[in-house]
Amino acid sequence: MFHPNRTRRRRSRGIALGVPLVLAFSLGLGAARAEVSVRGSLAALEVSAKGASLADVLSALAALKVQLHTPIALEGSVDGVYHGELGRVLLRLLRRYDFIVVRKDDAAEITIIGPGGAPAPSKATGATNSAPAFASVVAPPTVARAERER
Repeated sequence: MFHPNRTRRRRSRGIALGVPLVLAFSLGLGAARAEVSVRGSLAALEVSAKGASLADVLSALAALKVQLHTPIALEGSVDGVYHGELGRVLLRLLRRYDFIVVRKDDAAEITIIGPGGAPAPSKATGATNSAPAFASVVAPPTVARAERER
């Protein structure tokens, strides 16, 4: 015999149990997939990231004697492999931020100034230039370093 009230109760129980399980499963998988790998040196760097936050990727650079200073929370996630010198990699990772890099010997210090300004339109094509303000400061060579390089 068909009882409409019993059918409704079974369906609502199934939905009530299924939604939290699906939500918990999907949240758990997202957290488990984040990966960051840093290899090489400041002159020849390889950064590989999969579903990692920008802050986690920059923190991983500490393995190469890189210090990070930022007055703001960094937003966004990083997916991909980035190759090149530190400044070049940072230009790609920090494209939405203004920052300064100070290098001294085999160490570096990154200071995030803040979010990048509004893109300036190009006079010739009307296109926008979305490159962040970037300054790279290299400490002058010391006497000992200059003698080693001779």
